[in-house]
Amino acid sequence: MILRRAPLRLLPAWASPVREVAVGATAALAGMLLLACLWPGALPPPGSPAWLLAAGLVALAMALIALAALGFEIVRRPPGALHRLGREHAGLHALVAEVAAELGVRPPRRLYAWACADAMAIRPAPGRRELWIGLPYLTELSRAELRCLVAHELALLCGRRSRAADAMYALWIEEREPPPEAETVAAALLGAADAAAARVAGAQTAAMALIRAQALKQSFLWFTDRYGTPAAVALDGFPLDLYAAWRWKVREDLLVERGWHRTRDRLARSPLMLRRLRALGGDPAALTERPPPRAPGLPGLRDGLPERAEARLARHHLRWWLSDRYRLPNAGSLHGVPEQVWDAHLEERLDGVRRLLGMPGDTPARRVAEAVATGWTAGEPPCEWACPHAVPAVCALIPAIHRTLREAGYGYADPLRQRVLVGWDGGRTDVVSLAEAIAGGGPVDALLPMAGKASDVS
Repeated sequence: MILRRAPLRLLPAWASPVREVAVGATAALAGMLLLACLWPGALPPPGSPAWLLAAGLVALAMALIALAALGFEIVRRPPGALHRLGREHAGLHALVAEVAAELGVRPPRRLYAWACADAMAIRPAPGRRELWIGLPYLTELSRAELRCLVAHELALLCGRRSRAADAMYALWIEEREPPPEAETVAAALLGAADAAAARVAGAQTAAMALIRAQALKQSFLWFTDRYGTPAAVALDGFPLDLYAAWRWKVREDLLVERGWHRTRDRLARSPLMLRRLRALGGDPAALTERPPPRAPGLPGLRDGLPERAEARLARHHLRWWLSDRYRLPNAGSLHGVPEQVWDAHLEERLDGVRRLLGMPGDTPARRVAEAVATGWTAGEPPCEWACPHAVPAVCALIPAIHRTLREAGYGYADPLRQRVLVGWDGGRTDVVSLAEAIAGGGPVDALLPMAGKASDVS
């Protein structure tokens, strides 16, 4: 099947420069032969000084191309995606070496912090291994969870030693609708990697690490969409404090815990994830009943990387998230984004709710909230990716309530806690809690009394 669908996947990644040089050399040789056939006198006779000089120049050019290709990283890396973790992170290096020894495999030569919320062990060249761990995982996973993550990725790399297995796994990852054979191979490789993680730290810890990693990934992507994207567009740049602000949301604002019900639903809709949890000896429903408990991370990593390193990773992550539609030449802070930017973001969502309800674009926000409160049947409302809210009606109510309160004179309590608005009397209103109460049957007039005193202009 691989030979039929993607034969080049059978070549290892480190062979790509060699393949490119071979293709170039073949094309050059074919061109020279064609030229010699069409115009016999166009090329110098073989063995002549001019012919030897031309052949030497061609060989030198091919050698330089090969050396240049092999000198760069073989696996194509977007600039800024990685930050090498050196001797200053001796604790992490020791942890990885310890896990590798327990599994009986060679430890990776290099460790990198990765811009995204993911992890991957790779072979960029023959005999060389690297481990990339997402910065969100490095700062938020506990030592035991990191051991599981490292064991999983090292075991998965070993399982992909076979070119056929590696090609099948890559096909499963990259294609929207992979063939059943690729799904079978991927499930077997992931199951073996999960078993290795269980041997290192225990089946229960491995299962909880798997769940917590998924929850952190969902929360980081939601934060990128909700806070990072509007800030990047407004600043024509990237927020330097993207990772630090997300860590604050996770630790102080309980982002993972507040969005747990949606994370649990997503896990329940993944048959492969359910099979993996059952294979680890756990009941998926019981394991996902409540968020995994948080534990301190590794010393030296809990506070993240140096500011310049995190800024570089943030810029790369946002450019990837925005599909390179923006160059993001500038830099700023999430705390420095004008309030109008956050208002405009929610106004776009409110316009989407109006369209789904069939309402005119100038319909007052309060009237939109009243319409949603009578029962939401218009499908999924516009919301951020990996939305943490409980039901679609809450997502539809949030922009309407937010706009209504802003019109009534409410202000932001904290730019990183935008669901909380402060009234002129100092009282705080949690917009999400208010939306949940209204979606649960609470009367709009009783729950939004202050907004009724303001002019109802959309």
